[in-house]
Amino acid sequence: FRGAGQEKLVLLRYAGGGIKRVAELPFGRFEDVDADGKLEIVSRARPLGQWFQIECEAFHSMADAAFRTTIHGWKGAELVSASKRYPGYFREEIRRREAELAGISPRGTEDYGGFLGSALSLYFDYAELGQGQTGWRKFTALFPVRAIDPPPVKRCAREMEATLRERLGIPEGG
Repeated sequence: FRGAGQEKLVLLRYAGGGIKRVAELPFGRFEDVDADGKLEIVSRARPLGQWFQIECEAFHSMADAAFRTTIHGWKGAELVSASKRYPGYFREEIRRREAELAGISPRGTEDYGGFLGSALSLYFDYAELGQGQTGWRKFTALFPVRAIDPPPVKRCAREMEATLRERLGIPEGG
């Protein structure tokens, strides 16, 4: 359903004369992540949902481009998350995404939702490596609140951070 912004890889297994559905992975694709000649499965999910949005006072933005990438592999006959076996993949994604975001100011972009989605995807890449706190610090650093900002802007920034902390399960000070 590409027109609706939805893609899904459906894995089927033929056994015993029948077909069994093994998994459905959003935005899934086969990729040789480590160039060893064997294909892994890379999927991209929207943990906050396709229609997630941030709203406060006169500000509104969707974060539909916020994806969490997961690499899957087989453990026997079971499909499992194997992301931690491929840190190089996520380091490269982090490097690429940080370089992309470094040239953009959230205040000056015309695509605030795209910026927010990329910043959240950066957090998710760090979290997939088991470095969620580092990812959260990098995320919050992309949205600095300045002393000269008017009170509504400061309130909105605090509200955005609180909403995301709640939705992502990030404790205060984490």
